[in-house]
Amino acid sequence: MKVNTVFLFICFCLSVLSLNAQIQPGGIEKYFEKYVSKTGNTLKLSDDQPILVRFNRTLTTAEIQLLKPKKRLSGDYFIVEKSNVSNFSNSIVSQQQANGLWKVSDRLMKVLSKSNKKNDSILVRLAFKNINALPKAIASQKIKLADNVNNICTVYLSPADLMLLLELGDVLYADVLPVAKEEVVINGLDLALNQISNARNLFPVLMARV
Repeated sequence: MKVNTVFLFICFCLSVLSLNAQIQPGGIEKYFEKYVSKTGNTLKLSDDQPILVRFNRTLTTAEIQLLKPKKRLSGDYFIVEKSNVSNFSNSIVSQQQANGLWKVSDRLMKVLSKSNKKNDSILVRLAFKNINALPKAIASQKIKLADNVNNICTVYLSPADLMLLLELGDVLYADVLPVAKEEVVINGLDLALNQISNARNLFPVLMARV
């Protein structure tokens, strides 16, 4: 009797969890709250301002093309211009003014998450629409390299200064320089024993003609 009771209880719990998984709660999930601006109101934004939008369903390919997202964060989370969501009002769960963090690469996001001090200096690579019109906020920073051809600037910034720059429309993308890593040596691995060596053994005549 006790075994049957436990079994029924487990089945009930699983059914509740399954039901909760199917129901999408309103608002923005905690993981995506970092993309929400702390200031401003979506009602006062201009039509070209980026907003974080969550939909209550998966959009089709045609709908995504119509939406013209600046970035897709997940299956139902998008960064889009405010003017492009007017045709999807019935499918929107939540929309909030977005900050500039969506322009950051995954590598830079990891660096920012580990940065505990506001004055930490991070070497950041920024892509601009036009590097010849650098904003005053970056002109006073420690610029390491400026690529006028590709409109890329490598500069040392604090996390706070970086967030201010990301709010500017002229800034397109932010990343950190990749760190070169030494190749790991695998014990017992003979690079000579590969498919080319095998082909030479199988087809000696062909290899002799080379």
